Amino acid sequence: MLTTSPLVKQAAVVAARDPIRDEEVAAFIVSNDGTDVSRELAQDIFHFCRERLAAFKLPAWIAFVAELPLTSTNKIQKHVLLDADRDPQSHPGMIDLRQDKTNAIRQSN
Repeated sequence: MLTTSPLVKQAAVVAARDPIRDEEVAAFIVSNDGTDVSRELAQDIFHFCRERLAAFKLPAWIAFVAELPLTSTNKIQKHVLLDADRDPQSHPGMIDLRQDKTNAIRQSN
C-alpha cells in the first residue's frame, strides 16, 4: 500500500518491539525523489496511509533508506532492516510517529 503513494519509490514494513503495544509497524522507505527525507515527508506519507488503512495498520515508525537490502532473487531482506530484538528507536534516522498513530486510533473509535 505504501508504494501507491507518489512520495514512495520502494517500501518494506516489519514488526518492531514496542513497550506499550508489544509490537508496532515500522516502515522503511526509499523516497521517490531520494532527497527530501524529513519528518514532514514522513507525516505526509502517514496521512496518505491514514486515508487508506485501518488505524492499527498505520506505521508507528518511519525510516528513510537509500535502498532496501535484497536477496539474489530480489526479495527484501527484512531481518537486515530491523532485527526482532532491536529497538526501532536505535535505528539511525527513525522517525517516531506513535503519537500520530495514537491520535488516529482515538479518532477512529
